[in-house]
Amino acid sequence: MCSSDLKAKIGTGAGGIAFGNGSAAAGAAVSVNTIHTTLRARIEDSTRVEAKAGSVDLLTTSSAKMIVVALGVAGGSGSFALGGSVIVNTIGNTIDSHVKGSTVVASAAVTAYALDRSEIDAGSGGIAVGAKASVGASFATNNISNTVTAYAQASTITATAGAVDIKADSNARFIAVSLGGGVTGGNFALGGSVSLNSITNTTDAHISAASVVTSGGSTRVRALDQSYLYAGSGGFAVAGTVAVGAAISEHDLADTVRAYIDSSDVTSNAGDVEVLAKGNYEIISATVAGGASSTVAVNGSIGIHSAKNSIQAYVSGSTTDVVANGSVTVQARHDLLMGVGVGAIGAVASTVIGGDSDHVIRKNASSVSVNGAMPRMIGWSGAAMV
Repeated sequence: MCSSDLKAKIGTGAGGIAFGNGSAAAGAAVSVNTIHTTLRARIEDSTRVEAKAGSVDLLTTSSAKMIVVALGVAGGSGSFALGGSVIVNTIGNTIDSHVKGSTVVASAAVTAYALDRSEIDAGSGGIAVGAKASVGASFATNNISNTVTAYAQASTITATAGAVDIKADSNARFIAVSLGGGVTGGNFALGGSVSLNSITNTTDAHISAASVVTSGGSTRVRALDQSYLYAGSGGFAVAGTVAVGAAISEHDLADTVRAYIDSSDVTSNAGDVEVLAKGNYEIISATVAGGASSTVAVNGSIGIHSAKNSIQAYVSGSTTDVVANGSVTVQARHDLLMGVGVGAIGAVASTVIGGDSDHVIRKNASSVSVNGAMPRMIGWSGAAMV
C-alpha cells in the first residue's frame, strides 16, 4: 500500500473588549486562518509494480477542520462606541492518488482512492452598547476550494482476480454565523453584518491517455462530491432616535465533478464497468435585519444564493474500447436542496423603513455522453447504458 494522510485542525478565538466613560470606546477582533496542503500517493514511471499474493492500493486521505470565533464588544457613556470583528477562513488542499506511465499487476484488487473532508465552523460578532452613538458590525468570509483527483494515465493495470477501483471523494461543509448589534438610548445605533461564503471544489476520477485496464472483477471510475452550506447573518439596532439594522449574505456553490474514460481500453472479465459522477448539495440560510427606535428605524437585508455546479460522466475517444462481462453504465447525478430566508423587522413610534431582497441563482449542468468516433462499449451479460 502507498498512502498519504493528513489531519489538520485549527481552533481559535479572538476578542476585543472596550468600556469607557470618555469620548469613545472601540473593541475589535480579527482572525485570519488558512490551510493549504498538497498530498499525493502515486506510482509514476515504473517499469513494473506487482503484488503476487495481494492487492495494490494507493490511498490519500485529508481531514481539515476549522473552529473559529471572533467577537468585538464596546460600551460606555461617551459619545461613540464601536464593536467589530473580522473573520477570514480559507481551506485549499490538493488531494491526489494516481498511476502514471507505469505497469501495475496484482493478484487481487488495484485501487486508487483520494478522499477529502473539509469543514469550517465560524462565528463572528460585533456589539456596541450605551454610548450616544453605537455601532456593532461583523464581517466574515469563508472559502473551501479543494482539488481531489484519482486517475490512471498512460498505464497498464491488471487485477487478475479482483476489481479496479478509481475513486475521488470530496466532502465540504460550512456552519457560519455572523451578527452585528448596536444598542443605545442616545441618538443613533447601527447593527450590521456581512457574510460571504463559497465552496468551489474540483473532484475528478478518470482513466486516460492510452491506458489498458483489465480486472477479474468490476472496474469503477467514480467522482463523488458533497457540499453543504449552513449560514445565518443578522444586524440589529435599538436607539432613542435613529436605529439602522442591516444584513448582507452571499453563499455560492460552484463545484466541478468529472468521471470519464478517454482513449483507453477497459475490460472487466467477471463484472461491470461503471463511470459515475455524483453531486449532493445543500444551502440552508437565514438573513435578518431588525431595528427599534422612538423616531426612525431603517432595516434592510439582502441574501444572494447561487448553485452553479457541473457534473459530467462520459466515455470518449475513437480508440476507446470498454468491455464488461456484466453491465456498462455511465451516469451523472445532481441533487440540490436550497432553503433560504431573508427578512427585515422594525418597531418605531414614528417612522419605519424596512426592506429585504432574496436572489436565488441555479445554473447547474449534468451531462452523460459517449464522445468521439464511436468508442466501443459492450456489456456481455448486462447492458451498455448511458
